Amino acid sequence: MNNPAAIKQFTKVIKDENQRLNNQVEKILQAAVLDKKALAFKKEGIDLHELIEVLAQVYQLKLKPNDEFTLQLKAGKAVVTGDKFHLSNAISNLLDNAIKYAKQEPHTIIIEVETNQQPEGVSISITDNGIGISKENQTQVFDKFYRVPNGNIHNVKGFGLGLSYVKEIVQQHKGTIQVQSKLQQNTTFTLFLPYEN
Repeated sequence: MNNPAAIKQFTKVIKDENQRLNNQVEKILQAAVLDKKALAFKKEGIDLHELIEVLAQVYQLKLKPNDEFTLQLKAGKAVVTGDKFHLSNAISNLLDNAIKYAKQEPHTIIIEVETNQQPEGVSISITDNGIGISKENQTQVFDKFYRVPNGNIHNVKGFGLGLSYVKEIVQQHKGTIQVQSKLQQNTTFTLFLPYEN
């Protein structure tokens, strides 16, 4: 900790490795969405609160000191049966989008993740205060290869596969996903995952 040069070097390695992994995940998402046979599931008991807390630690590192990332883990029973790798990637994709599509400075990024217990499962809501999605585009954001017009703002790149992948994963777990958004205000993605699927 007392060696700034070493910290800088290790930080660069972490950043480079992170980018490499992001590229690999993007390729996996592309292959998985294009060929559903690639989606091989390994079902196990998953504590969604533990999963979300781990992801929160990762994404908090991408934020500025004055940004806000809050967890409201309210579900009394948060263990579901599912594929940990794919569910982790799905939630990670939504968190990544919340940061990528945040308003540019001087705005403060605000992200809130909330879980709630439902009679048959758990709902997870991810809310941001980003650029939002128009009503016309909300019905299409889960379509394969769809990108919201002017989606390259902030140099955001991609294949338009992320949300299609998320929807596919949620549906494969017999769940649902919805989006609510207001332009230039906020976006909330809400997943519902049943306890058994």
